Amino acid sequence: MPREAVLLTTDPIRLMELGEAVQRRPERLGVQGIDRGGSAAILHPDGRLVCSVQAPVRLETIDEVHRLRPDATSEVSFPCYWHDAWVAPDDEPLGVACLEALASMTRGVLVLSPAVSVPDRHRTEGVGGPP
Repeated sequence: MPREAVLLTTDPIRLMELGEAVQRRPERLGVQGIDRGGSAAILHPDGRLVCSVQAPVRLETIDEVHRLRPDATSEVSFPCYWHDAWVAPDDEPLGVACLEALASMTRGVLVLSPAVSVPDRHRTEGVGGPP
């Protein structure tokens, strides 16, 4: 299950910032624009997803942030931009590290949903697979 996150930033995150965040990592990662560059994915060289950052939505007040995400902090000035983000479950530490680097670079705030683990007995091999 992907881990959900939110990046709150004073300016919209652009592909350029994503590229810079990736270049700071020791792993060889790439950035691919999605939806004409409004959203983007950070990928391993073999194409596996590390994390994704969605197109920004402008929010005018802290009330809007708290309504949407009560656990978010008010460490960002307003108006701000809300970016939904997802971290791939197979590479969560790297995905979270990339989002943390991006938040730091943009003087933003990263709000992570609690990690969810699925017990092995609930995993399946595929649709209709064994429980």
